[in-house]
Amino acid sequence: MTTLIIVLYLAVLAASSGLHFLNNRHLQRHGDEVPSGFAGAVDAATLAQSSAYTLAKGQLGLVRSLFDSALTLLFVFGGLLAWYDGWLAGHQLSFIAAGLAFFLLLSLAQTLFGLPFDLYSHFKIESRFGFNRMSFKLWCADQAKGLLLSLLFFALLGTAAFWLIQAAPQSWWLWVWALLVGFGLLLMVIAPYVIEPLFFKFQPLQGEGLEEAIRVMLAKAGLPGEPRQPSSASALCVVLLHASHRRGAGGAVARAGGNGEAAIGRPGKRSGGE
Repeated sequence: MTTLIIVLYLAVLAASSGLHFLNNRHLQRHGDEVPSGFAGAVDAATLAQSSAYTLAKGQLGLVRSLFDSALTLLFVFGGLLAWYDGWLAGHQLSFIAAGLAFFLLLSLAQTLFGLPFDLYSHFKIESRFGFNRMSFKLWCADQAKGLLLSLLFFALLGTAAFWLIQAAPQSWWLWVWALLVGFGLLLMVIAPYVIEPLFFKFQPLQGEGLEEAIRVMLAKAGLPGEPRQPSSASALCVVLLHASHRRGAGGAVARAGGNGEAAIGRPGKRSGGE
């Protein structure tokens, strides 16, 4: 049975990797060819640059996919899973603590193995095409903040989920689903006000007439575009998101109290920070 599972896994991996490879090869050969229907509307140089960027990301993605698959095979079928499970069992942890430790350590290992690919993507590919403006120090700070947030959310959700499994062994899957859906909805509400300010700086728009033009565009898209009132929790406020110190693009963001946000992109200045 184990052999059959490995064969099926390798077959699926070969098929997906083969399609990925064929797509990359086609992009490499024909990515700079403007389709006849877009002749005159698409700049050939811009298309070639975009195709080269997509190809570089696709090639890295293929290598990373093969690497992750090799690790999965080694861990699941190479004896590491049984050793890992036995090692945790030897610590005689409670059900909730053992469950948290099992997935937490695996998640941390996955993050560590993915760091070389993330570094190459940010500081080689993104920099080569003029998108990355993030210093290594800022990248490390973002990684640390993201890791701490992930640990916090994982601890809260994991503890609640494993408690539900213990409390309702027959219907835990329904309660855990409700927990995840509820948390996802809550995150949509609080993220623009609690999480995103940890990574980005926001300030009111300064350009005269720019905010009004954005509100007109929002109204055409069917979004509420009236100015925010002190007593209104659902009206939108338009702010400038400072991201040019991370990427070569910035943008205005329309925030709605409790209703999410919409990013309105515009080219960023690569010669200086915003």
